[in-house]
Amino acid sequence: MCGFVVIKKNKFFNKKKFINSSKLLKHRGPDDYSFYEDNNIFMIFYRLSIQDISILGRQPMVSKSKTNIMVFNGEIYNALELRKLVNKKNLIGKSDSEILIELYESKGPSVLKKIKGMFSVVIYNFNSKKFFTFRDRFGIKPLYYYNKDFLMFSSEIKPILKYVGKNFFNKNTIGDFLFRGFMDHDEKTFFKNIYSHSTSQHKIFKGQKILQTSSFWKLDQKHKSSKNIKSNLKKLWKNSIKQHLLSDVKLGAFLSGGNDSTHICQEMKKQVEYKIKSFTYNFKDNSKNNYGELDFAKKISSNLKLKNYSSSITPEYIKQNIDKLVLDIESPFTSIRLFGVKKLYQLVKKKKLKVILEGYGGDEMLAGYEYNNLSKIFDDNKKINKSNIIYKIFSKTNIKRFGIKKMINFIYALNSQGNFTSDGTPYLFFDLFNLKFFNKYCKQSNIKLKSGNNNFLQRSQLFDIKFIHLPRTLKYVDRLSMKSGVETRVPYLDHELFNFCFNLPNDQKIYKNVQRRIWKNTFINKDISLNKRSIVDPQREWFKTFLKKMLINEVNSQNKIIKSFFNKKNLVNYINNYNNSKTQTSFNLFQILTL
Repeated sequence: MCGFVVIKKNKFFNKKKFINSSKLLKHRGPDDYSFYEDNNIFMIFYRLSIQDISILGRQPMVSKSKTNIMVFNGEIYNALELRKLVNKKNLIGKSDSEILIELYESKGPSVLKKIKGMFSVVIYNFNSKKFFTFRDRFGIKPLYYYNKDFLMFSSEIKPILKYVGKNFFNKNTIGDFLFRGFMDHDEKTFFKNIYSHSTSQHKIFKGQKILQTSSFWKLDQKHKSSKNIKSNLKKLWKNSIKQHLLSDVKLGAFLSGGNDSTHICQEMKKQVEYKIKSFTYNFKDNSKNNYGELDFAKKISSNLKLKNYSSSITPEYIKQNIDKLVLDIESPFTSIRLFGVKKLYQLVKKKKLKVILEGYGGDEMLAGYEYNNLSKIFDDNKKINKSNIIYKIFSKTNIKRFGIKKMINFIYALNSQGNFTSDGTPYLFFDLFNLKFFNKYCKQSNIKLKSGNNNFLQRSQLFDIKFIHLPRTLKYVDRLSMKSGVETRVPYLDHELFNFCFNLPNDQKIYKNVQRRIWKNTFINKDISLNKRSIVDPQREWFKTFLKKMLINEVNSQNKIIKSFFNKKNLVNYINNYNNSKTQTSFNLFQILTL
């Protein structure tokens, strides 16, 4: 894992400024620094050594033929298998980087379909003067580029902003964030002229022109056979963990006490010989309230005989670190829990670990969010008369489980899923916004979901995968882990495992209001039968107490940007009345504060 910056030189190139800008990525690669420069390009690479930690894995890496040079951020989990496809005479080390550049040079973009892993890659061909770029299937690893006055690539946005010397906010992206709940959902970023490379895509640049863009992967749209589902799922899961453990250093795991992180720890324990270190955060204030997941994680750690480390987040820590966290993530964010994630990665670094496994992606691949239920109901009743569908939605069973109010919210969420939290709670209140900004950016969106032959449930999942939960989560995880020089791996995003689960029949995902049914039926174990509650944090309560003044001060500042986005009077009233309101979420307040 690492960070890199690449620039195509022009007559205004400033070498000193470029090198200084690149230093904003030092945290991503604390183990090594190297560069390549000629008359046309300058590449700088910061390395976190995980596989082949010797100098033979150093980048920028030149191919054996001296035709191409590459910078690569990520891990190729099936590198040993792919090694068989490479001429052994061209290999001098054991790094996945060397295998990748030789494979690409000999087989071209077609090899991307065979790669398993997380990756963002920039390859420059010395003969054609072209750049070849590609990014992994889900966007686990970031890749940004600036393409206005010159061409520049970077693992983060900060070096580009520093080198350009100025920045302008992209109000279209801010509108998508506030009014649709989208983040990192397409090539636009929060800054004009800085783009996020599309996931599962291969691009060819020459000069400042994009000559070609092509996709190398998409979720299949064919339903799989219902035979041997459990055995196939077990095999895919075991293999995913095995490949995600590929490393020359020890690995640890984040543990919440829930099914996803626990299953990771459980399978890791079967496959490694050393004692696994697990990490959990909670929240602490001067009240008697117990927030967080530490009690559950301690029980799981005890059952699995893991070493568990924990850290606590206080209101004071949030106040002291909110500006730093915004800078780390390079955008607004949506949850107080990220302070816990940030502090845990600092603890991981202190415990001298370089690699952590995390449990993101399970809800997206098996429809684990509450509002996914309504899409399942629609699929179950495709042949019913449209006028009678309302009786199916408001059945006694659904009303008993969710309540009438939540079922109504699910109906609204069908049209604007990103405006609701995962349990179906709405958070978008129109009167908080500047009317001019609202009129221009609320209705304006170029977002189109190409869902092919997918059913209603799969379409709902695709919104979570492409626009809502997964993109922003992966952004948060990459920035916060790499800020501490730690690599995060997400085994639920093994593309073969994910594709298998996504294309299962609906009843394997949701059945009689049991969500993620097949996973629960396949991986039953006494070690994790703790009936864990949903993640609990004090965000809503702390906005009534410890964080209220900070938010009011920010809104009352003389910042012109705030006035251009929000109706200040209505927003102040909303915050002041928040203590006594019936609003069930503080999601929008955290959006506003971090923006």
